[in-house]
Amino acid sequence: MSDAQAEIRRLQKELKRTTEERDLLKKAAAYFAKQSD
Repeated sequence: MSDAQAEIRRLQKELKRTTEERDLLKKAAAYFAKQSD
């Protein structure tokens, strides 16, 4: 595997993790917004 392919795989893994974190934060924000009412 070339360095470029390895870098792409690493970035894809990082993007997936970041996307999951963002979705979790959005859910948490919605939850806490509901709780404050």
